[in-house]
Amino acid sequence: MSAFQAPPGMQSPIYGADFSVALVRLFRKALVFVGRSSRSEYWWGLLGLVLANIAISILQSIILGPAELLSGAFNTGVFSGFGNLATMPLSLLSLALMVPQLALSFRRMHDANYSGWFGLLILIPGLGWIASIVIGFLPTVQNTRYETTV
Repeated sequence: MSAFQAPPGMQSPIYGADFSVALVRLFRKALVFVGRSSRSEYWWGLLGLVLANIAISILQSIILGPAELLSGAFNTGVFSGFGNLATMPLSLLSLALMVPQLALSFRRMHDANYSGWFGLLILIPGLGWIASIVIGFLPTVQNTRYETTV
């Protein structure tokens, strides 16, 4: 099994997946850009990623507030001194969460019988969330060319 194949037993999408199942599948298939993901997997996975990014933003705010007070450099912005160093790991984690989101979008596009490359639409600034919503509502197409066999 290579890093770009789904783990055994995870090749087929689960229709009607709940939040916990979708999150487990999201992270176990974080580097899998082939195969399919159901609408429920997509929406629950996307919700998990949004909640993770909100938590990261809250942590960054908690760290940056005191850092700005300690540095006394209110006019230099949030990327000054200690604040930048303290939030760097959180920023990198937030960027790392983009990989599972892209993989999930690719698999969702495959489930709707479109090329996974359309999943890159989420990277367009300002329009990315609209693309995510459209991708999420696309209907499932059975017997697609992106079907993986076990």
